Amino acid sequence: MNFLLDATAILNNSSFKFDEKHNYYITPQIVNEFKDMRSKLFLESALRFHNLKIVEPKEEFMREAEKMNKNFELGVADVSIAALAIEFKTRGIDFAVLTDNKKLQKLLASLHIKFEGVVR
Repeated sequence: MNFLLDATAILNNSSFKFDEKHNYYITPQIVNEFKDMRSKLFLESALRFHNLKIVEPKEEFMREAEKMNKNFELGVADVSIAALAIEFKTRGIDFAVLTDNKKLQKLLASLHIKFEGVVR
């Protein structure tokens, strides 16, 4: 399974672990959300061990997500995850977005894109 992560997937769950059976993706804009030392080290380790890939959404999907965002008022990082989700859906890739951001969840639901909350 493929998972797209927003910052809350890691920042809101200190026990988050990467499962080697899955692929995990974030955008460069999400990387900028990691400001504290713990999350930066976690991110660096995940990248070093190839548990996580940084993928820039294509411009056409960024434009589509930005257009959709007028109704949701998401930040730039969350728009980038929405764009990558739209791209994955368009390409027919099986995936889910891991996020606790309620506005992002509403946008994804409006697009019939699977998502899962992290904090339970």
